[in-house]
Amino acid sequence: MPTAGSLARRFLPKRVFRLGREFVRLQRRVFMQDENTLRALPAAYPDVAAPPEGNDILLPFERSVLSPGGEDGILLELFAQVGTSTRTFIDIGCANAKDSNCSCLLIHFAWRGVMVDANAAAVESGRRYLATQPEVQQRVQLLANPATPENVNDLLDQAGGGGGEGPDLVSLDIDGNDYHVFAAIKRAPRVAVVEYSSSLGPTARLTIPYTENFYRHDHPGIGWYHGAALAALTAAAE
Repeated sequence: MPTAGSLARRFLPKRVFRLGREFVRLQRRVFMQDENTLRALPAAYPDVAAPPEGNDILLPFERSVLSPGGEDGILLELFAQVGTSTRTFIDIGCANAKDSNCSCLLIHFAWRGVMVDANAAAVESGRRYLATQPEVQQRVQLLANPATPENVNDLLDQAGGGGGEGPDLVSLDIDGNDYHVFAAIKRAPRVAVVEYSSSLGPTARLTIPYTENFYRHDHPGIGWYHGAALAALTAAAE
């Protein structure tokens, strides 16, 4: 039975949907700026703010320029501390490239890199978006490919410029074979950002078995069956 959304897409002009998507993006940008203001307040009044709970030492650096969760500010602080070399990145699981972990570095800091996603429709959307910014478009390759343990190091070499040095930043978020792709990486980036599955717990070294063309919604658990536990990814990094 057709859903309301599918009927709307069938009968309403495409321009209506484009305008709707742009409105949602603008609404989210306004929300992100509000969040940035709130995040800056404790730093502005350190004598008033309680210290961060636990070991969340990165919390004060959260800022969102394009990323939705404060990742932009954290990455800028990390690179301020560890330095840069190639100023290149690889973003594995970039979706439409508009608000990934690497978008701010690409667009506002003139980094170069490779963005990869297995979703061809999302990649095509990203290409249309980057086509409006020719100076940015020439600094990035956007590939509609699944990342695998077999091809990930070739992708890293491509992102690093082919000079034998890998990218400064590896971002990996593919909701599936994350551990297996991450464990296969032979080059050590200065910073790696890898999504972990909190549903697998904080201490057990657990991961899903490698499955070609994995799609998490093909499995029971409302999409929770994917990725790897934090302990497993930490062990792979070591």
